[in-house]
Amino acid sequence: MVHFQQIALGNGVFLGEILLASSRLNAQSLPMVLKIREQIEAWRHDSSLVAVLVRGEGERAFCAGGDIRALYHAMSQPEFLYEGDDFFRHEYDLCRELHRYPKPVIAWGNGIIMGVVGGFLLRLATG
Repeated sequence: MVHFQQIALGNGVFLGEILLASSRLNAQSLPMVLKIREQIEAWRHDSSLVAVLVRGEGERAFCAGGDIRALYHAMSQPEFLYEGDDFFRHEYDLCRELHRYPKPVIAWGNGIIMGVVGGFLLRLATG
């Protein structure tokens, strides 16, 4: 599950928050990735939104990667192999979009930090 909200910063501008909220250490699923892509596209041209914050729910973990258990299931059963392929195709597209995003993207990790953190840290490192 993923939640979105806009946080008022003052002077009529907002911070867009993406809250990763899955039961498996906030790891992403394909539906989460698709919803994030849809939301950042909606925020792209909103001049009142000045930056995007990505964080994990709670204090336990921040995981910018996929749900390993679900991906293992997809890879171990030939009839579900396409699920893993779909996830990685869309997740890497999301990472590329975040890297090229015209507004600052801030990843706020707390607790265990897992995954490459893909486009999140790549975006912070290359600005």
